[in-house]
Amino acid sequence: MRVRRVRLLKEPEPRTLEAVLRAPRARRLHGTVDRVRVRSVWMRREDGDMQTRWGWNAQGAAEAEDAPARRAAPARPTAPPADDFLAGLRELLRPNVHAVLRREEWPHPLYPFQEEGVLFLYERDAALLADEMGLGKSVQALAAAGLLFSTGQIQEALILCPAALVSHWRREARRWLPRMADVVTVVQGSGMARHHQWHSRAPLRIAGYETFRSDFTAGRMPERHWDLVVLDEAQRIKNRETELAHACKALPRRRSWALTGTPLENSLDDVLSILEWVTRGSGVGLGSAPALRAAQEGLQLRRKKEAVALQLPPKTVINIVLDMGPRQRDAYERLQREGVVELRERGERLQVTHVLALLTRLKQLCNFCPATGESAKLEFLRGQLAEILAHNRQALVFSQFTDERAGLLRLEREIGPEFSVYHGGMSPAARDRAVQRFNDGDSPVLGLSLRAGGVGLNLQRAAFVFHFDRWWNPAVEWQAEDRAHRIGQPLPVTVYRLIMGGTVEEKVHGILEGKEALFREVIEGVPTPGRSGLSIDELFGVLDLEMPPRVRDDHLVPPDADSGFDGSPG
Repeated sequence: MRVRRVRLLKEPEPRTLEAVLRAPRARRLHGTVDRVRVRSVWMRREDGDMQTRWGWNAQGAAEAEDAPARRAAPARPTAPPADDFLAGLRELLRPNVHAVLRREEWPHPLYPFQEEGVLFLYERDAALLADEMGLGKSVQALAAAGLLFSTGQIQEALILCPAALVSHWRREARRWLPRMADVVTVVQGSGMARHHQWHSRAPLRIAGYETFRSDFTAGRMPERHWDLVVLDEAQRIKNRETELAHACKALPRRRSWALTGTPLENSLDDVLSILEWVTRGSGVGLGSAPALRAAQEGLQLRRKKEAVALQLPPKTVINIVLDMGPRQRDAYERLQREGVVELRERGERLQVTHVLALLTRLKQLCNFCPATGESAKLEFLRGQLAEILAHNRQALVFSQFTDERAGLLRLEREIGPEFSVYHGGMSPAARDRAVQRFNDGDSPVLGLSLRAGGVGLNLQRAAFVFHFDRWWNPAVEWQAEDRAHRIGQPLPVTVYRLIMGGTVEEKVHGILEGKEALFREVIEGVPTPGRSGLSIDELFGVLDLEMPPRVRDDHLVPPDADSGFDGSPG
């Protein structure tokens, strides 16, 4: 039996409005049926007869269908609806989500386990998606939110995440919600600008946790009841006594989705605080582990890589665009401004090596601020490694630099004993010991220079690979990733490329991204000469420099990964 029409009574003062909606429009009211008075529901059986669930007799419905202009006045219902009437009506009006999932034009097909996650979120007002990292929690959340938007069940949503991931979420939102690409609002800037962004009309807002906390405390946010609030890296509110946790839990909202791969980091209080937010404080007064697990059953979905390994591709690459902190940004812009002025002053004496030298210094500064030590990349890497180690996984970290200012030795000092290094400045025996400790599990994180560690090693213990900085040639990076992604690897490999937004790294990434499909098609992962990276025109273009004719005539090319030009002993 199919729903044909739904008659709703809305009761705003001072008069009553009545609306008859055909099924397609009625389904858009699926989420608001409990906020209006349902007067009648007409349904058509397969044999063609009109029947009524409640409020109309079959004869009156049939007459209205045949002659809408002279529709008979309906009789009042003879009995009140059953207690489960609204629940039944909501079920009748539920869209065919499976059909909608396959009809949507996603950037790439969802894997079956991701479709399961989308449906899990879509069907729940309170949900904790606790998949192991690398399974696409943000993609599942955006796809589910897109379904809610397209079926009219939500009009305004808010995504809160760590500050370094704001750009990443914005880019993913524009990819997965293309019809909303122009109206995705990032809350940032001065206090006045943020006040305007909070109060403007926008269906989707994205804000960093600290920005939200500051604006919530300062009263810049409007008194709005959000249709959906998503917390990414929800372990940020594990301490219920923090100002951030109080602010998040005070947000008025209809739906609460928490995303985290590590809901339990230290104690039961961690997940309890998250569930308090998910359920808006209702019914989570649980202190024991069994009671907590029982409460999680209906709220939490968690999958590990082993469970979905057969459904995943052999390797998944994720580009993470990070935002610099203010001091690191100031240092970067000053170096770029002064460096470009110096290069332009060289005039006809400008050479490719001069441009490469400035690009190398800028890339090092993208890793670490030399004056303050500030590093958005390090902050992101620490968070990811904490989750990886908590699940007894291992990881590789590749960098073109090995020095103590911005390379592997700096990472070794910052991260601690679980991080060991492998680079060309070590003796062969020392390099062998580093590999052995990693393969034995004694050192779960191995940092490798791209030149020395990018070829010839078998490191299948790693299920995660990080490119702390990008190289000029994507094929060299692919070969480095294959240290983990090779025969004998029991798990899918997840690769993270760390890119600083608004810098030369993002420009280089954009150029290489445009060539990558062609590279894969032609060379299928085999390393290529330097011409497969940036051309001389592109190299100068990264810094908006005009190439001197003499350089053009020389047909010089950027060095490849074997040239030694990486600012380190390799």
